[in-house]
Amino acid sequence: MTTAAAAFEQAFAAHQQGRLDVAAAGYEAVIGLEPGHGEALHMLGVVRMQQGDPVEGARLIGQAVRLRPDDARARSNLASALVAASRFDEAIEVARRATELAPASVDAWGNLGTALSRRDRYPEAIEPFRRALALQPGRAGLHSGLGHALGMVGRYEEALESHRKAIELAPGKAGYRNNMALTLRSAGLTAEAEAMLRAIVEEGNTDPDYFAALASLLRKQGKIVEAISAMEQANASAMNPELAGRLAFLRNYVDSTTIESQLEQARQHARAATAGIQRFAAADADRDPSRRLRVGLVSSDLRQHAVALFLLGVLRELDPAQVELFAYSGTDTGDPVNQAFQALIRNWRGTSSLTDRELAEQVRRDRVDILVDLSGPTAGGRLKAFAYKPAPVALIWLGYSGTSGHEAIDYILGDAIVLPDGVVQSVEQPWRLPDAYLCFSPTQAPPPVGPLPARANGYVTFGSFNNLNKLSSATLDAWAAVLDAVPDSRLQIKAHQGAAGPQPAIDGLVQRGVAADRIATLEWVDGWCRHLPLYDRFDIGLDPFPYNGTTTTCESLLMGVPVVTLKGDRFISRVGASLMHTVGLDDWIAETVGDYVALAVKRAADLEQLAQVRTGLRTRLQASPLGDTRRFARNFEAALRQMWIRHCTTA
Repeated sequence: MTTAAAAFEQAFAAHQQGRLDVAAAGYEAVIGLEPGHGEALHMLGVVRMQQGDPVEGARLIGQAVRLRPDDARARSNLASALVAASRFDEAIEVARRATELAPASVDAWGNLGTALSRRDRYPEAIEPFRRALALQPGRAGLHSGLGHALGMVGRYEEALESHRKAIELAPGKAGYRNNMALTLRSAGLTAEAEAMLRAIVEEGNTDPDYFAALASLLRKQGKIVEAISAMEQANASAMNPELAGRLAFLRNYVDSTTIESQLEQARQHARAATAGIQRFAAADADRDPSRRLRVGLVSSDLRQHAVALFLLGVLRELDPAQVELFAYSGTDTGDPVNQAFQALIRNWRGTSSLTDRELAEQVRRDRVDILVDLSGPTAGGRLKAFAYKPAPVALIWLGYSGTSGHEAIDYILGDAIVLPDGVVQSVEQPWRLPDAYLCFSPTQAPPPVGPLPARANGYVTFGSFNNLNKLSSATLDAWAAVLDAVPDSRLQIKAHQGAAGPQPAIDGLVQRGVAADRIATLEWVDGWCRHLPLYDRFDIGLDPFPYNGTTTTCESLLMGVPVVTLKGDRFISRVGASLMHTVGLDDWIAETVGDYVALAVKRAADLEQLAQVRTGLRTRLQASPLGDTRRFARNFEAALRQMWIRHCTTA
């Protein structure tokens, strides 16, 4: 009869040979003979990790640790499994205990550094990586991890030196060069980053992360067609739902994308992303249509972020007798805005360490009636959790400028302009608020509005503070035509896109015949109150298309600068029209590209009107539905109530 010890030796030998299935069966046999065999549980968990199942790996190694709490090696491997399962807070505590049990363990220190980095606690991650490297300086992965942490806190020279050391130790490891490219990008060394990423993919490396990194870099330079090509290669090599979602999002920037194709791509992405997910059984919610509603907000942007400009003021005006708020936050930065959100929303749930199913289960336990996704396709989005249908009603708002594609989401919140009657552009049912679908309420007092610069300069200055990826070919064509028709005019561009700055847009305009000395770039500045005075430098804002500005347009209006916008055929290209209509400036909305150019030329010719508009625009904004948080809050509450009534009477 085989003993547990003999069976373990055989399983371990198979494991060392890389025969994972045989090893797993052997470890399971050991556990069958001796259920409390801690090392068999530990090693079976390691095998499951190697087979791509970190959740099961963490469960098994966790059992081993409970049996042998002082086993530093098992704790270190448990931390690694927890990181792979995105349970970062647990991983940090487990890894920290492993370093206490075994201060000379390279893996324990390395796993602690990795867990802290994955939790965005980069300053704390540096020392564990250094401790690990002091023990074993030849570990390339540790140098790469240290380089990433240093780069994320802005210590770029040290970071790049660590990355170079990693590459020197493992020159064939494309992942280490990819990590260095990401740091180069953060340091503003865009050309070097692009060259490194292109070299990686041209060598035949098929990891989708490399193509995705290249696509992201190209997008931020405004090279949208090339970015789409790179993302298509990433998606083709992996058929990854997340990559498919990024690809669909990228196509928003392309002039030729149709509503129909965009909608179909969103549907396909959503189906791929949620394949195999079963909805929860309907909960026995209290169907009283008039009771206080439990409303959940899902976001990773409840912090110093543009979302706060449209959300925090509205939440403060909600009637607590009508709405009880729950926050499912993927970030806990601790900045003043994050603290303000946490002070306002008592039911605060940190979700960064939760799987999508665990998040959905938390929503179900909280008995949420209406679940609102605010993130959309941005980083930290949790749309998969919505596929479980954890709340009776679900809607999307704020982080969206189009459909999610998810059939488990009931409504998309908009207004009559971004969601016009007769246009099918979303899987969700359109819900139109009576005024505007946004309310702009700055979290800080803005600086005063400056005088019209044209009067001092002797010429009109147009401007745009939008991201480069929004400056489509059609947008540059129109801007070149405007500058050609207003001979003495200037254009100012400000965009935070690395060392190259707005240069790709400048090059595009020069290729269209605009003299380079008529285009000025504004240096990127940190801090809202340092950023806003830069609007004092131009007279007229120019909205990009088909992807309109949102925050930039609201900031422009706040600083007295009206914006020429083109009303397109879908949500994403009608946001500018919605904003300008809401502040009563319908005569700044163009219906065609030709009208857009003519309108900009016409406005530039009337300095008296520009001065009058500038003087009164902030007051106009603040008095309009776009600036009236109380009015918006009542409209928002009414919408939530009507959604709930519809659920109660039709479900």
